Amino acid sequence: MSSRAASARPALEPGAEGVGVRLRRLREQAGISLSELARRANVGKATLSGLENGTRNPTLETLWSVTAALGVPITALLAGGQTGWCAAPRSRRRCCRCSTTGR
Repeated sequence: MSSRAASARPALEPGAEGVGVRLRRLREQAGISLSELARRANVGKATLSGLENGTRNPTLETLWSVTAALGVPITALLAGGQTGWCAAPRSRRRCCRCSTTGR
């Protein structure tokens, strides 16, 4: 396969791009920067940015590291956001269902 054909493919399988959206939402709820999450998870900043933007495929090891650093189960990224998990510190946590669905 040529490099041109490889670059034309989406980075993630169809439907999997929601992982990056959920990752960004959880990171923002936790109130931490991309750099800080990268440091805590021992993952490259460019890798996290690519995951959030849907241009990189996450490895299972990366997902475990990131979710551990956020203090949420891995299902918070993989379950389509239906878990009700929130990464906001408990002292300022709002109901996730309200903040994510607008109810």
